Amino acid sequence: MKSISIYNSYTKDNEQKREQLIEKMKQRGFYTSKKGEYLIVIGGDGTFLSAVRKRFKTNPIFVGINAGSLGFFAEYTMDTVNHLLTSIQHGDYWLEEISVFEAKMVGEETTTEYFINDFVIERRDSGVTAMSIHADDKLLMTAPADHLVFSTKMGSTGHNLSAGGPISFSDDVFQAVFSNPIYNKQYDERVYPCIFSNNQTVTVFPSVKKKRPFRAIRDGQLVKGTDFDYVEIKKTPFVVRILRSSQFDRADKIRSSFIKLEK
Repeated sequence: MKSISIYNSYTKDNEQKREQLIEKMKQRGFYTSKKGEYLIVIGGDGTFLSAVRKRFKTNPIFVGINAGSLGFFAEYTMDTVNHLLTSIQHGDYWLEEISVFEAKMVGEETTTEYFINDFVIERRDSGVTAMSIHADDKLLMTAPADHLVFSTKMGSTGHNLSAGGPISFSDDVFQAVFSNPIYNKQYDERVYPCIFSNNQTVTVFPSVKKKRPFRAIRDGQLVKGTDFDYVEIKKTPFVVRILRSSQFDRADKIRSSFIKLEK
């Protein structure tokens, strides 16, 4: 028998959906476990990212059941749970592997955070500052900005896209977008996108001319108590494995999600 963990948000009727899922699992001979081989996540993208933060180092196979709005990570719904369980029983699926990145924030103390979607550095107060970005210890540029968004392929449709960055379809790169406020008196409204290979180490100094207060947000969650001089971004050896059906195609998923937004 295969063991399955369940992680869900406590909004809407997700607790009821959890109980329905457990009943269907029992009928198929599965059993629940806190350290299951599979981790089924019921909720939206925020819930999925929360589950990843807590469990990625134990390397389960993540499965998303969408109970939110967009659901970029989730392929299944409660209506397709029987199909999902059949696929697990027969091994009829493939695994999408998502790279895990780390952001090491260095100041009086050093803190390391992990992300698979995006990592944002932004001003705590209003205005624009000069941020410099280095790749493998080489200065690339210094740009006026009030925030900087690092995004992976998975995160390229989120904050990155809103900041003017491109959608990525490659597993081999990650990207950064500098952006300054709209209607800014001092600088033109513009973005400064950069693309890096996954084997590069990128370092950002967010206040090269004048010390400014900054905060960091990883995968949509504010990093508490951060006060840093610079941030170092690089890929880790960890990967997140996501169960996919044989019909899954990322381009189709992105296209259908944006069609939902337009309606």
